[in-house]
Amino acid sequence: LDDYGRNISGMFSGCSSLTNIIGFNKLNLSNITACGEMFRNCSSLTYIDMNGMNLGKCVTFDYMINNCTSLTHIDMSNVDMSACNTIMNFANGCSLLKEVIGLNTVKFGDKIRMATDNAFRDCFKLEKIDFKGSNFIIYRCMHMFNGCKKLGYIDFGDIEFTSLEDGAFNLVASETNTIEKMQFECP
Repeated sequence: LDDYGRNISGMFSGCSSLTNIIGFNKLNLSNITACGEMFRNCSSLTYIDMNGMNLGKCVTFDYMINNCTSLTHIDMSNVDMSACNTIMNFANGCSLLKEVIGLNTVKFGDKIRMATDNAFRDCFKLEKIDFKGSNFIIYRCMHMFNGCKKLGYIDFGDIEFTSLEDGAFNLVASETNTIEKMQFECP
């Protein structure tokens, strides 16, 4: 932690031999304001349990699990992310990530503006994204799902888009994959 105990950015970044973190979701991180790059390049990490964590003061989640190339699941059930305004490159390069458990129960800020560029880019195995119950505003989403070749279900709930940039959904649907459900509205 930094001098003020509020910044845990890069806490485990580059720990390439780290395979599992037991009890991580039990840590009191309620006063943390920055946690970007926390697990970036943890290439052996297979699962992260964040269930019920209070990260309600944390503003940035950029690169949080970026390039965790062995990660298959992350449990985000009931995580408080109410101050979050950017998840750029959040899971970019998590090529084995199949599921973000509990994403539809994450507490995002009401009508908060969020940047999501490259958030799930090159998550080749990702099959489903469910933001049902969320109502934040995405104002940037370049390459958000670029390369997600297995993604067949997307539910944006009540999320608003101010624009859809080029490449937001590149390579999502292909000859062998069709999107079962995709729901969103653009003003």
